[in-house]
Amino acid sequence: MQSVNNFREIKAKLMQAKEDKEPILIENGELNAGHADVVTLDYVGERWCKGYALVEDDGSLVKIPYTIPYTDLYVRKDQSKLRITFKGE
Repeated sequence: MQSVNNFREIKAKLMQAKEDKEPILIENGELNAGHADVVTLDYVGERWCKGYALVEDDGSLVKIPYTIPYTDLYVRKDQSKLRITFKGE
């Protein structure tokens, strides 16, 4: 199990994105059909963060909740189905 100390680096980057109100790009290949979401963060905790993606539905924008457990980011690179890109990377 990952310790809280292992999450410091990613938590700091996520916190900076939240404070700067910079959305992050989340690419997910879990379903063997990769897709990407632009997520704006509104909470960064010790073990997970949450935010929302805006999706258009019948001409109006809908906030879709998004939760990211940090453990999903620390699996071996060849097994990871989740990738986060920060602005400027």
